[in-house]
Amino acid sequence: QNAVDPTSLLNFGLLISANTVMQRIIDKLIIIVLSATMQACASVSYTAYTFERLRPADYVLPPNADTIVIVDCMIPGTVDAPAGTTSAEDVKALQHMPTSTTIFFAREVNNSKFVYIAIEAKYLDYPTVLTKADSICRAKSAQAIIALRDYRVDTDVEYSIGGDNLVHMDNRVIIAAQYTFVLPDGRWRDFELRVDTIGWLVRGLTEQDAYRIRPKLSSMYSSAGCRAGENFAEQIVPVWETCSRYIYSTRNSLMTNAAAWVKQGQWDNARDLWHQVSASASANDKACAAVDLALYYERQDNIRMASIWCSKALDMIQSGQCPKLETRVVNTAQQLFDELMERRDEIDLLDRQMITQ
Repeated sequence: QNAVDPTSLLNFGLLISANTVMQRIIDKLIIIVLSATMQACASVSYTAYTFERLRPADYVLPPNADTIVIVDCMIPGTVDAPAGTTSAEDVKALQHMPTSTTIFFAREVNNSKFVYIAIEAKYLDYPTVLTKADSICRAKSAQAIIALRDYRVDTDVEYSIGGDNLVHMDNRVIIAAQYTFVLPDGRWRDFELRVDTIGWLVRGLTEQDAYRIRPKLSSMYSSAGCRAGENFAEQIVPVWETCSRYIYSTRNSLMTNAAAWVKQGQWDNARDLWHQVSASASANDKACAAVDLALYYERQDNIRMASIWCSKALDMIQSGQCPKLETRVVNTAQQLFDELMERRDEIDLLDRQMITQ
């Protein structure tokens, strides 16, 4: 009987996620224009933009570990058979999972780098990892190991009758895993991988009919494994996320010209015009310019300056200086300030996850 590779459920998704992240982090931070057409909204117009920013990993690796080896461990995990299948069928489905491979990636930012991650195709049982931690680290020039200690795959099926009088069959695959961070001297500590739940809903005239048309078990395990692997990657390596914002313009010619510079990607030129508006225009225009300047600095992850300009907009709004200001601008200023406070904590985490060369 062929050996089952339980960790491929997790590592295949990690491989996909790493390749995606690697492609995206090569490119410079680019602002993508989603709507080049200015939308008229009384005296204020707006243009929607998106940009990419790094979100920190959930698990902070030690600062002296710039290379981490991910080791697959053959351990006696459990698989609960879903309704209508046998455990043998579950095992067969698991055997169809793709195998892991060896990949390396790093992120260069301002003379710093994120940890290199090495995923090993070699399978070792967990006790072996503990006894051979030093030799494994020396072989890969690594400072630590992340090893799978235990995992569980649960499947759940629920039937219900919908408003369409059809049987609704809700299929779920739930994956949970526990990993251990191992140092060369054998010291270790556990950390948990978030539980992943992937669902599929099918409809049929009867329960048997719904069961016949549900996705193949191997496909469900594969999708669940990919998602679990993505979550694993996000917990140990920073990932890119897309942020949506608005650039505001008013009837003030400086604001109109600033919005035009943004559409051409000339953010510094726009910044200079917003500063002029903030010094001499009406309160409404100043508030809009302050929100735009907050976004200008947010794009650079200069959270201190972004917070200052966002606070200026909020001070004018809350003091009653801008009674006619559009509701969209008011809401944006408050929401942006709240996100900046969260981002400030994220930047601290990112700094801890980077290694100064």
